[in-house]
Amino acid sequence: MVRELEKLKDMVDEGILSQEEFEIGKKKLLNS
Repeated sequence: MVRELEKLKDMVDEGILSQEEFEIGKKKLLNS
């Protein structure tokens, strides 16, 4: 799960994901 969060963070850093999308993705990971 941590690895997926790191991937999401990298995508935010690269401008692929917005901070809002990161939060949504994080919630989905935590709820799964």
